[in-house]
Amino acid sequence: MSALLRESEQGLVRIVIDVSPARAHRPALATGDAALDNDKATYYMWLYQLEVVMWSIEESRIVNAAPEQVWSIWTNVDGWKVWDNEIEWSRLDGEFAVGSRGVLKPKGGPKSPFVLTEVSPGKNFSDVTKLPFAELHFIHKVEPHGGGSKVTHRIELRGALSGLFAKLMGKNFQRGLPSAVERLASLAEAS
Repeated sequence: MSALLRESEQGLVRIVIDVSPARAHRPALATGDAALDNDKATYYMWLYQLEVVMWSIEESRIVNAAPEQVWSIWTNVDGWKVWDNEIEWSRLDGEFAVGSRGVLKPKGGPKSPFVLTEVSPGKNFSDVTKLPFAELHFIHKVEPHGGGSKVTHRIELRGALSGLFAKLMGKNFQRGLPSAVERLASLAEAS
C-alpha cells in the first residue's frame, strides 16, 4: 500500500492506493470519499475536515442562579428572543435532544436552520448552522460556581469561508453576545 498525504488550512487530504485483492482491511469511508474499483486495484480518497476554528468570540458571566434555572431558559427555544435581542423568533421541531432541528430568524437576516449537535442536560448544548463553505457553531455551557453558576456562550465560525462570514457577521456578534449573556443571567436570577 502506498499513500500520499497533504495538509492544508482547510483540512487533510489523504489518498490511499490499495492493490491487494483482499478487502478485509478496507477502511471505513468518510464523507467526501471517492472510491473507484477495478479488477486490479482499489483507489480510495477521502477528505478529513480539520476542526480549525477560523474566528470565535466567547462571553462568560457569574450568575446568582442554579444551573437548572439557566438550563430551563435555554431549552425554551421559542423564548430565545427574550434574552437574545438579535433574534426575531426561533423554534425547535422536536425534543431538546441531539439531532433535533430548528429554525431561527435573526433580525435583519434570513431564516437560519440549525441542528442540535450536543446536549448534556443541565450542563451544555451546542447547535450548528450550515453556511456556504462554513459552519456557525453556538456553544452554551453552565457549571456550578459558588452558590450560583458560571454561564459561557461561545460562537465559532469554521470552514473555508469563515473569514468572509466573520467580516459579514462578526461585529454583530461582538455587539450582541455580551448583552445576550447579561439578559440570560438576569432572567435566570429572576426565576
